[in-house]
Order: sequence, then structure tokens, then C-alpha cells
Amino acid sequence: MGSSLSTEFGEIPPAFLPVGNDCVFEVIAEDYRHHCDRIFMNLPLDYLVDEATQQLINKWKITIVYTSPDDTIARGIGSAMKSALQHLPDLGKHAEFIIVHGDTYVPTRAFDPDLKDFYVVSTPSVFHSWGVVDQTPAGGIRITRTSNPHLDSHVIVGVFGISQVQLFLKLLDKSSAWDWLAAMSAYINENGSKCVEVRDWMDFSFDASYYDSRRKVNAAREFNELWAEEEYLVKRSKDKFKMRCESSWFASLPADLSIYAPAVGRLVEAEETSSYRIEYLSLPSLAHILVFGRLRGFAWKNIFSSADRLLTRFTQHSDDKEAEGIDRNVLFDTLIRRKTFERMKTFCDQAGVPIDSEFWLNGSAYRSPRDLMDILLSRIAPPMADDIGIVHGDFCASNLMYDFSAHRLKVIDPRGYSLAGVASNYGDRRYEIAKLSHSIIGLYDFIIGGRFKLEVTSSDQVQKSYNFEIFRSPDVVDIQDAFISQTYGGYSPTGPGIYEMMATLFLSMLPLHADDPRRQTALLCNAYRVVDEWRPDLARQPDQLRAATRA
Repeated sequence: MGSSLSTEFGEIPPAFLPVGNDCVFEVIAEDYRHHCDRIFMNLPLDYLVDEATQQLINKWKITIVYTSPDDTIARGIGSAMKSALQHLPDLGKHAEFIIVHGDTYVPTRAFDPDLKDFYVVSTPSVFHSWGVVDQTPAGGIRITRTSNPHLDSHVIVGVFGISQVQLFLKLLDKSSAWDWLAAMSAYINENGSKCVEVRDWMDFSFDASYYDSRRKVNAAREFNELWAEEEYLVKRSKDKFKMRCESSWFASLPADLSIYAPAVGRLVEAEETSSYRIEYLSLPSLAHILVFGRLRGFAWKNIFSSADRLLTRFTQHSDDKEAEGIDRNVLFDTLIRRKTFERMKTFCDQAGVPIDSEFWLNGSAYRSPRDLMDILLSRIAPPMADDIGIVHGDFCASNLMYDFSAHRLKVIDPRGYSLAGVASNYGDRRYEIAKLSHSIIGLYDFIIGGRFKLEVTSSDQVQKSYNFEIFRSPDVVDIQDAFISQTYGGYSPTGPGIYEMMATLFLSMLPLHADDPRRQTALLCNAYRVVDEWRPDLARQPDQLRAATRA
């Protein structure tokens, strides 16, 4: 993997990089499983797969084949390919394989994956070392490595069909130092493999090609339509008010704060939709770094310091007269109290969750959803005058992109309004910290990525009980410690009312996830988890609290 990507995500295989809410290997498995009986993944023996990723590997029924890291590093891809093929279960000498490099995705719609012997080529996309396919005087082909191919060269893209594994292994043995390009050339010539030229493919091996490929499969939420247009993304929605507010937020941002935002085009109003163009940022979001990466806590300290600088700058550029125009009590009632109550009740009514009955989770009885909500809301005070300032409004990890070169955050998808029907860049600054805590402490993005276990453990259809666990990366605790060790624009994540505000977010967003009832239940369980880990007396029934204390 390119050094820039290692800086951004840590030392992970390219196949584990994020694409939307999935890993690269998930995108490949989802597509190729329709043409393969079994899927194998080759990893170095010293790479420890964390529990969250292992669950995804299990989900796609992928078998890991480990090979010695010495083979991969010292002898290159050829040795790793040989070792992996030799360690596969005995599938017969005539088994057919599709070999896919883990940093490459060629959609099967671009070629016929049912071909027995083939190799996929395209034209070079970025400047780095390529395997170039040339014709030999004898009418065959030869693949050679070069870092400066012609623009019209045919280069291999890392997808091969092989019907005679034993022959390929024999040719690898005959090659010098397991030169897999020479072995593949010989196999193609001896077996008459078909050349398949494609244009529609994605390269995840280097930062430039990774971000270009990621753009093609960017995930968008259901109330927005998002598509790529050269160096821009076009965002369109039937929610015209939302599009107007987002566009207005960017346009109204003080000039000195423009370094924290991408370039944004003008709002385009159509009969049924509104849209605007936004610069595509070749940067990782904090959500992707947190969920998919392996950066340690010390690296996150720089990221969190950047968040503090941004929010501090927002405060410094806030206009007192603009802030005074915000009705703080109405803002609090609209954004926190009434929204949480109405959405919580909507969810319980729709999902059949008893709002006034105790909630059973991981073998313990907790307060009813209504009691939990009431206790949390009672501990959040309306904002003071100093709490009002310029805000993003949805300051969560998926909306924060980090530039590792500039050590700077850039924000996307602002809320853009403070009260219903009123566009504004101003709001409750405490809400910014609560939204970021929602991701870092609440691990919201892990749930969105499906990295959790949820089991119904009772047969009672009315009063259900659940086992719930989030599969998190091993560095999360260090990251959370780094997060709560500093302030953000003068606010602590554990300051008065902020932690409670963060917990209520898991309650107020429940109806927004009606498309996935399992995820809804996980979010409700997680609300109890985050409160119980912080203040068990707020979450548990009193008798359960005494039992937990005795234990």
C-alpha cells in the first residue's frame, strides 16, 4: 500500500481499505461470489485480523490462507502466490481459479468471469510501476515491469483466470526468484489465455488512484442523490429546504474560515429538486479512519487538536449580534427536548417497543426508554448566551475530512439551519461536541458499518431482551482516552450536559433508520451502553444497580 495511505489508515492490507461503508474485499466478494464456489484471501502470517474484520470475513464465507511474511516481503508477489496456492485445500488438479489482487476491483459486468483462462488489461491510470504487456516476435506476449509506460500501453490490472494451477506453479518454480510476471507470461502463451480489455476498473494501491476509485462508489444517504462529475460531486435532493440551507451555510462562511471547507458551486433550483456542486476531496473521513484504520492514540491527538482549532476559530469569528438573534430556549426545545421526545415516541410506536417497560440488555434490567430519555433530558440545561456561535450543525465523524499534510479538518454536509424554516450558521456550540462524541465515544459509525452483534434472547414478543456488542478495533480505547483528554472550542466531551446530549442522539435518530429494524434496535441498545459505561445509576433499575455493585 502507498505510504500516504499508510499514514492515513495505518498498516492494513489494501483489501481492508474503506469503500463507502464496506471494505474493498467486501465489494469484490459481493460481486465475484456469483461466479465462484469458494473465496480465499491471502494474508501474511504476522497480520492480526481484529474481531470486527473477522466478522465481515465470516459473513462473506471467506477462507483466509496465511503465508509467511518473509515470502511476501523478501521474495515478492510470486512467492506469496505460490505459497497461497500450495496451501489451498485439495480442490483437485483441474480446479479453476480467478486470482484478484487485493488492491484491484474489476466489476464482473466489465468482462465474462466464466472464461477459464484470461488476463485483464487496461491503460495506465497514474504514474507508478506497471506490468506492461508487449507482443513478442514469435507472436506471444511478454509482461515486463516499467514505471514509465506509454499512455496507450496495455497494463495488467491484477485479475487472472487460471484453469491449470499445477502448470502455473510449475512455471513459477522455473522462473527466476519466483518472477510471477514471467510465469504469467509463460502461462498465457502456453495456455492461450484470452486478453480482456476493460475501462471500468478501480485501483486501490496508491492514494491518487484510491481516492479516484472511491469516488466512483461513494455511498450516499437515501434522502440525497450523489454522483461524480469530474473533480466535483453533485448533491441533489427533493428536500429543497435542506439543499438551500447547506448551500447557504457554505456561502455565508466568513472568508477566514474557508480553508475548513471544500469549494462549493451555486445552488441550482429545479421544479422538484435542488442541487449544488461540491469539490471532491481526496481525503479520508474521520469515520473511515476510526472504523477501518489502525492509527494509534498518539496519531489521533493531532486530529483532535485540529478539531479544537477549527471549533475555536468558529467561536472567534462568531458575531455577537447574530448570536443574540437566536432564541435559545426555542432552539433547545426544538433541537433537543421536543425532537428527542417526538422521535422516541414515533420509534416505539412503529417498532412495538414498550416505552414504559423496563429494557433488558445483556442480562440486566434497565430503566424504561421513557425514563432513560427523561433522566437524560433533565440533565441538559438550555444554552447560555456564550454557547451560541457559528456551528456546523452535524459535526460527526463522517462529515469531517482530515488532511494529514496540512493537519487540518475540512467539513462537508452542514446542517445550515437552527430553527425549523430558518437558515442560519448559528447554533448551540455544545451540540458540536455531542455529535463528535456520538462517533468517538458512542461508536455510531461502527453500527452504521454493521460491526455489531445483536441477539434476541427471549421468546416474549412484547418484552424482548437482547445481547448486544460492538466489534471495535483494538485501538479504540486509546483513541477515546485521547479524545476526552482535551477540550474542543472550550468544551469538554464530559462537560455538563454534553455526554447526556450525546446519548440522546441515539434516541432521537431512531426513526431515521426505519429502513433497517435491526440497526434501529442496535442504536437503542447502544444508548443504554454509553450511559451505563459512564453513569450506571442513570441507566439501570435500582435493584440491578445494587446487584452490579455487589458483584
